Amino acid sequence: MEAALALLLAGLLAGMGLCGAIWSAGERAERRERIERARRRDHSTVPVIHWGKQ
Repeated sequence: MEAALALLLAGLLAGMGLCGAIWSAGERAERRERIERARRRDHSTVPVIHWGKQ
């Protein structure tokens, strides 16, 4: 009985660790995407100077 409870607890902790790892990977990917989107936005708003065309 005690071995079954220990095995159940070990499985529960392993499941929680796996869910945490998946969540963390998703957060990192979302942050990376947000940074890349901001970088593209900043570069797209750079004013273009047309010399000689007043």
